[in-house]
Amino acid sequence: MTDQTRSRVKLTTVLAVVTALIVIVLVVLHNMQNAVDVRTAAVSYQDLIATAVTVGKVESTPGTEFQAHAGAAGLVEKILVKVGQSVRPGQLLIQMDDSDATAKLASANAGLKEQQALQQNMQQGGSVEERNKFKTDLAAAEMRHATAERNLTYAQSLQKQGAASGNEVARAQQQVTTSQQEIDAIQLQMNNRYSPADNASRKAQIADAEAAVNAANSAISGANIHSPIAGTVYSIDVAPHDFVSDGQELLKLADLTKMQVRGYFDEPDIGKLAVGQPVTITWEARSGITWHGHVIQVPTNVTAYGTRNVGAAIVSVDDSHGDLEPNASARLTVTTQRRPHVLSVPREALRTEGLRDFVYVVQNGRLVKTPVQVGVANTNWMEITSGLSEGQQIALGAVSSTRDLVDGMEVKTVQ
Repeated sequence: MTDQTRSRVKLTTVLAVVTALIVIVLVVLHNMQNAVDVRTAAVSYQDLIATAVTVGKVESTPGTEFQAHAGAAGLVEKILVKVGQSVRPGQLLIQMDDSDATAKLASANAGLKEQQALQQNMQQGGSVEERNKFKTDLAAAEMRHATAERNLTYAQSLQKQGAASGNEVARAQQQVTTSQQEIDAIQLQMNNRYSPADNASRKAQIADAEAAVNAANSAISGANIHSPIAGTVYSIDVAPHDFVSDGQELLKLADLTKMQVRGYFDEPDIGKLAVGQPVTITWEARSGITWHGHVIQVPTNVTAYGTRNVGAAIVSVDDSHGDLEPNASARLTVTTQRRPHVLSVPREALRTEGLRDFVYVVQNGRLVKTPVQVGVANTNWMEITSGLSEGQQIALGAVSSTRDLVDGMEVKTVQ
């Protein structure tokens, strides 16, 4: 390639680059000079309803649920109800095999009777055999004492006649004293057969025996499980002939007309809640059904719930008819504020600069930055308390996502 050819190639390349730059500049200038297409909406009056939405767990109200547990380890003999069945107070729900409990009750009753018999013996001064022995011993001692007294009298009489010495009389007197001491010892033993410590020990053993009988009776009562309330069975966790451990859960029932929901609200929504606010409740398992309720308890503290900081609020269910089950995961929508017929704009029209809110009003084909004061907001709308009037057109955003709205921009509204 000659030098002249190289020069022509370079010149051609430079001209192409310059031409491209000129085209780009002209396009930019054209776009800047032409009006920007924007979406708009009219300032209008709306009925604004602000809500707080969360999920919660359905539960029975306090005192309206019964959870049956095994009173002792054993076999489930019969289940007399089924899930969904209504029961009355006192109705038999489950029978357990109570053969072991019956044997324990018989043993406990036998032990109690034995302790009661021992206590009665103590109160009477001993058993019949012991009391008879005391009586026999006392009678023999009294006979010996009577004999000793007669011997003393006879010796004293002989002494007066000079037929007995003083030593003989003294020995007779000693026999009287000894026999009387024997009588006193037997009587003392009869009247003080048991010490206070013996009585306390016996009372403790009686109490233990009574506790064993009560425990055995409770085990038998637990083997026949009755409902203490009227309600509906919503869970049975065992089957006939299952072996269950002591305290194992068997069945759950509740009055399904008295339900509540424990809702877990995110921290920013907690301050919006108040007692009495209306609530709508839905459950995915029963699509198409909506229940209604109201807030009866607002959160009192904030706790970590997974990655969220939440507070638990209690919502009553005002129209539960047995179709909302405990432990269901329900969706709660709380109406936190209701503002009828207020001046409003779509939320996407609102912009913030520092601590000030503003919108772009479309006026004579240009955007006019207009400060506003806002009030209640919901998902789609924002209340305007000052700065706008009904019917004004406000910009929502440019049709082209590459263009930012600025004050004074020439615009063309599109639907």
